[in-house]
Amino acid sequence: MHTDHTLKVLEELTAILGHQLRFFSTEICSNYDTLELPKEARARRRRKSKKSPTELDETQGTAQHRVAYNMDTYKHHALGDYVQAIKTYGTCDSYSTEPVCMRL
Repeated sequence: MHTDHTLKVLEELTAILGHQLRFFSTEICSNYDTLELPKEARARRRRKSKKSPTELDETQGTAQHRVAYNMDTYKHHALGDYVQAIKTYGTCDSYSTEPVCMRL
């Protein structure tokens, strides 16, 4: 159960987390060359072969692509909305999104 104080602390810490994530994304991640996982490279190759199987060479698509930390995801976007959602709907353990079926 949240109180006004814990919600204020959550809001402040969420803002700090947002600043730290942006710093991590711009300052730290840019210093490292990161590659997709071999599993991701294989999945990308399979997807490409389904689109144009005649154009795909056996050696094509096996190299791992460079990837960067992605701040443009819903989980990052929604961080700022958690406090208001808790104030409006309560904590997520106090309600369910499961459909309710009435039996007569």
